[in-house]
Parts: sequence; C-alpha cells; structure tokens
Amino acid sequence: MPGGGDGRRNGIGPRANWGMLQAATRDMGRILQPGLAPIVVSTYNHELFATCLGNQHMANSAQARKRARQSLSQRAHNASLRSKLRTAIKAVRKAVATGDKAAAQAVFQQSMSVIDSVADKNIVHKNAAARHKSRLSAAVKAL
Repeated sequence: MPGGGDGRRNGIGPRANWGMLQAATRDMGRILQPGLAPIVVSTYNHELFATCLGNQHMANSAQARKRARQSLSQRAHNASLRSKLRTAIKAVRKAVATGDKAAAQAVFQQSMSVIDSVADKNIVHKNAAARHKSRLSAAVKAL
C-alpha cells in the first residue's frame, strides 16, 4: 500500500493523531472521548473525514451538517426517553414480584404517565405502549 503496506492511505492509519480526530469531529458538534468508538474514520486526498456509523458520507452543505448535529442530539434524547420507559416498566414488574398490591398499584400509576408521555412523543408506537400498559395492569390485578 502507498502509505506503509498495512492498509494505510497517505500515511494516516485507523489510529490517527488524536488532535486530528478532534478537529475533524468538531464540525459535527461533538468531540470523541478516548476508549469509545462511535466514529468511523477514513482518509481521502490528505483530508480526514469522520462519519457516524451507518452513514458513509460526510455532509456537503451547512444545512446537512446542521441536520447531522441535530440528529445526534435528538438520538441521545430519544435514547434517554426509551431508557426512562424501560425503567418504569421494570419498576412495576419489581413491585409485582414483591407481592405488595398497594405498592404495585402506586408504582403502576406513576409508570402509566411515563409510558403515555413516551408514546405521545412517538418514541414507541402507541399500540406497543398500550400493550405494555395492558400487561402491567393484568399483572397488578392478578396480585
């Protein structure tokens, strides 16, 4: 290979200079942290391009760069809401497992608002939310 025979191009390999990675990803609205691998790095014509996993192209316009930044923050926000949903469901299941019906009903009421709010924001489908609520309600009533 032209850059050293080990898959490198233009002398820049997959473990490129950390400062170059930070400079390349700053345009996307975030800076990499050591030990994490959310970015795929490739080189072309002595330039370093960073793209999100699953997206093989760098944004070419200011509008596309902005949408890439927005999608990263929206993805993180949606992930936190999904996590909140899972936590609410687990809390009800845990309360049901203890066998205390009054405590399970109290946790169930709190979890319903979380499930409904997540469904209203289209993080999960409304039918999936209804299915979760139905199964949790049946579990609480079975106590």
